[in-house]
Amino acid sequence: VPITSESSDVDSAERASRRARNKVFELCLCNEDLRYFATFTLDSAKIDRKNYDVIIKKLNSWLDYRVRNMGLKYIIVAEYHSNKAIHFHALMNDVLPKVDSGTVIIPERDKPVRISTALKLHPNRDEWQTVYNVPSWKLGFSTMMDCEQGTANHTREATCGYISKYITKGGKCG
Repeated sequence: VPITSESSDVDSAERASRRARNKVFELCLCNEDLRYFATFTLDSAKIDRKNYDVIIKKLNSWLDYRVRNMGLKYIIVAEYHSNKAIHFHALMNDVLPKVDSGTVIIPERDKPVRISTALKLHPNRDEWQTVYNVPSWKLGFSTMMDCEQGTANHTREATCGYISKYITKGGKCG
């Protein structure tokens, strides 16, 4: 089968995508002070959740202030919701003020559950992972978890893999 420029362009794009994914994974893993996994969603009443340019301008301003004034270090990637709205996953150092959300991750669940549910399903509190919110994130909702104290699916290495997969998942998003 002859190689066409179209097929070589696809192969080249796939290789570049794999390199980018591997680089993000390596950056996440090598920066051990980046131990907090955060998700930042957007509230449609506050911002157009599908307008990448508007969102990035606001996000960059929010991040830049915290880098300059608080010493924030981060790796952040965008992801599309199924409805084409954008949200972000990040790995960050421990400088952002956070508050207990009243939810936890337990070994039986990947998503946060209320304390009352955790007590019924997994009463061993030593295996709970506290979920925090970031009060300074005013454009929507946030969660943050310490990967160093994660359950099996929420360890630091698993989080690095989770963050890096969004480089190649879901089409272009910045």
